[in-house]
Amino acid sequence: MKIKKIYSNDIAPNPRRVEAAIAFKGLDIDIETIDFAARQQLTPEYLEINPDGTIPVVIMEDGRQFTETTPILTLIEELYPEKPLFGSNTIEKVEIMSWMNKVFLQCFIPLVECLRNGHPMFENRALPGPREVAQIPALAERGKERLGFFWDKANAELADKAFLVNDSASQADIDLMVMSTFAKIAKLAPQEGKHDALRAHTERVKSLLG
Repeated sequence: MKIKKIYSNDIAPNPRRVEAAIAFKGLDIDIETIDFAARQQLTPEYLEINPDGTIPVVIMEDGRQFTETTPILTLIEELYPEKPLFGSNTIEKVEIMSWMNKVFLQCFIPLVECLRNGHPMFENRALPGPREVAQIPALAERGKERLGFFWDKANAELADKAFLVNDSASQADIDLMVMSTFAKIAKLAPQEGKHDALRAHTERVKSLLG
């Protein structure tokens, strides 16, 4: 069984996590870019593919499709195990998944809260999907505070090592790199002079993607 096609976007965090994993593994998979700025994900044509209006979407050769990012990353790892991103033994896998969870809960969520509740382009688009949802400015302010705490934590973790788990890059490192890079859009990126270990990690992981 193989992946036939992926609907993606090279800026938004979740599809970027998938594209970065594909690049790291050197895979040749058909990727169709969905234009967020043009709200292509909300067109009738795309909503027929994914009624939730979210990205990424994986289409398998037998027609089955998957729309949730972490399961998609797991699928890629299982189908294309070369250059593993989820570790080589049980303990490594647990440690990597633990860091992925931390990055998602403590970084991705507050980052998205900041952007979707504070940026004019997301007016009435505070949550992904076809429904209109009003922004809550207080969530943007709380998100900034939470994100700052996480940058401090990640920087301390990387102060004396190259990657989050052992001595090779994992999906957790890719996820952290994606969030650190995406944060620049919201002007909330790790700070020079304060988060230098984290900033170096971001560039280190980028260099592995080819």
